[in-house]
Amino acid sequence: MVTVGIDPHKHVHVAVAVNADGKRIGKPLTVSNDVSLIAVLLKWIRSIEDGVPVTWAIEDGRGFARRLGVSCQPCKSEVAHDRLAG
Repeated sequence: MVTVGIDPHKHVHVAVAVNADGKRIGKPLTVSNDVSLIAVLLKWIRSIEDGVPVTWAIEDGRGFARRLGVSCQPCKSEVAHDRLAG
């Protein structure tokens, strides 16, 4: 299993992937929060996930990742979306 943690911001999102042992795989990705966001993230994860299931863990402190979480669900990926208080 691969887990992708995404820290969304207004203009960019930062993603890091770790394997089942918690070791980082691939290079972290910083991607613009624009219409190419989903395509860039999927291309990136497909280059490093090696055919194993992917869980997307998306932090959402201010709603910046709402579109991202909804868009990942049809990709047959597990999405963990957490809205932070405050």
